[in-house]
Amino acid sequence: MKETWQEAVSDAVRSRTGDGLIEAVSGPEMPVLIIEAGAIMDVAQVLRDAASGVEFRVLLDITAVDYLKYPDSHPQRFAVVWHFLDPESGRQIRVKAFLSGGESPPSLTSLYPAANWAEREVFDMMGISFSGHPNMVRILMPYDYEGNPQRKDFPLEGPERAKQIHGELLGNKALTSWKELHDL
Repeated sequence: MKETWQEAVSDAVRSRTGDGLIEAVSGPEMPVLIIEAGAIMDVAQVLRDAASGVEFRVLLDITAVDYLKYPDSHPQRFAVVWHFLDPESGRQIRVKAFLSGGESPPSLTSLYPAANWAEREVFDMMGISFSGHPNMVRILMPYDYEGNPQRKDFPLEGPERAKQIHGELLGNKALTSWKELHDL
């Protein structure tokens, strides 16, 4: 029986990373490879270089998930999720790595220059840094902003410094809540 492209990709990743590939799942939208975070460079190299017969030359997106208070159990609090595209066939694949709070997966900027912005966005919003990134600084929030707004434990009212900055931008009016800013 002929191997599917998903199986060919899983086999190529497994042969390159060994235990780095934890599980390959056929998802409803696209296949998902669940990997060890440290294996992402090897996985991305296999995907980009068509070792499986499918050439995922485009990194579509990088995002992160905070599983704090999530109804289902997960091995770690965070997951970093990469989406890749083979532009010739239109096939897509999702790669996911679970992380504890202090882990930093390797940066993919050397393989996929598009990773630069997306990794900085994940760092800014979720506090997950990428080792080897050429400029791991905030990209969306002010440099002195306190906290990571997309974490589930981030206070809904935001940190006091953020309210102060918005107040300064509005003519030094001291704000006590985000609602006041919204109501202006």
